Amino acid sequence: MVRLLLALCLLLSATLAWGQVEELPELQTEELQDNWLQRMYDELNTGNARLSINNRIRINPDYNSALFSLQGRDKELKLNLNLSTMEERPLYANFQLHKSSTKSLIREFSLGSITPAWGMGTVFKKSSPKGNLFRLGNAGSPERVNPMGAGMVLGNAKLSAFAVAAQEQRSVVLKEGEISTLYVSKREDLSKTRERLACAGMEAKLSGLRLGVLGYVQSYDYPFSNPDYARHMEAVSFDIRVDAKAMQGACEATIIEGKPALKAVLGITDASFKQELGYTTYQNVQFPAYAARSGILSNQGKRCELSWDMDIPLSKTIKLSLRNALSRNHDSLKSPVWLARNILFISCAPKDTKLSIQISRYDRELIAYADSSYQSSLPVHYRSNIKISHQLNKLIGVCFSYRYHYEDQLKKKRNSFYWENKLVGTHKKTTLQAGLRCWQSLHSIAIPDADLGDANGINLATSEDNRVFAKLSYRFRSFHLSTELQQSWLDGCRSIYINVGT
Repeated sequence: MVRLLLALCLLLSATLAWGQVEELPELQTEELQDNWLQRMYDELNTGNARLSINNRIRINPDYNSALFSLQGRDKELKLNLNLSTMEERPLYANFQLHKSSTKSLIREFSLGSITPAWGMGTVFKKSSPKGNLFRLGNAGSPERVNPMGAGMVLGNAKLSAFAVAAQEQRSVVLKEGEISTLYVSKREDLSKTRERLACAGMEAKLSGLRLGVLGYVQSYDYPFSNPDYARHMEAVSFDIRVDAKAMQGACEATIIEGKPALKAVLGITDASFKQELGYTTYQNVQFPAYAARSGILSNQGKRCELSWDMDIPLSKTIKLSLRNALSRNHDSLKSPVWLARNILFISCAPKDTKLSIQISRYDRELIAYADSSYQSSLPVHYRSNIKISHQLNKLIGVCFSYRYHYEDQLKKKRNSFYWENKLVGTHKKTTLQAGLRCWQSLHSIAIPDADLGDANGINLATSEDNRVFAKLSYRFRSFHLSTELQQSWLDGCRSIYINVGT
């Protein structure tokens, strides 16, 4: 069955393809969460109004949830207030007062909830490859723990210095006065510990070269039950980024509690292809509290990973992409234990038609997220994803999406699928979509969605269902409206999503 499926996908891929290479959602949680939040901030920044609002309301059969954001701004000053609510849960809130200027000594100043980013992500979340090595970031989702404090960037376009000081109450499980579990989400039913962190550093820009150094400390009220975890952590990080047109490189070397962590990537681009080589190694088990994933395949320490990505244009309309990654566990009893991810993707976009096909193969990744099938020791997983869109005329288009998941077990074979068809009509500022979704799975199918997804940036399809849906989007100057209604054919459940902003 698997060979037949792969052969069919390869045959189809030789014809047409469209889209972007899609990583497993469980392997890009930070990026999906950032996309979901950034979409909200982009909508808030549309237009020139001094006061703007935005919301994301979801009404489900089992629970209702909402995120409200209010933004006031005047020239270089901006204030954001975010509120999150869900049934049988307290109202969570955070804020950020942000000032930015390209002319004054104070380049940036933030007070409130901040999400710092630095380099390649060994200390804080990963920074944008085209921007500064360090940035303060927007206020994070109120549903999750965000450092509350102040940050500042001083300097000019070529040389800058920065500092951050913050603290937050973290939900924990305490056993005999020691932390056994530290949560990233807010929980009212658990004990609390105060987390304190601070950092300072410098960054220099010289033509296509960026250099930076950062010092970091964090501490907690209680020690950890794991002897490899430090109650007081110190780290020093050195970052370099080079952009020489046809060649781009970045490297971040960090010492965390006396043990090295390294992330490096080299990209080569010319008219015929683009490739990127990456290497990551961690010797420590504990990471800084808000660091990015340690690698592509695993977020556990004492591992090293190799990656090799290639994009090859086969013609003006056809593009081939390859994604490969290997992860080695340093502490494995076997020598060595490698985990692998391989992706073959081909896309094509002739006139009025776009189609993409992706085939993915995964070894048993160490993932703890929405897709519970990856928490077991199943040997191999295969996934295929097909997307087709065709514009019938200037007003109406059709879209089709199909994904198939296959799990090769020792004694059993498991599979799941997701299917979506829709018509899309566009007229001036209005877009109307209507279609059918159906799926069947023993586990949760996580589908990336920055528009209608939850705070994780995904939609979860669980068990099995057949649904009809309709979505309306309207935009007029600074006002926008997006709403979707889903109706189940199996159990009659109805869900509604509403997003309104000015």
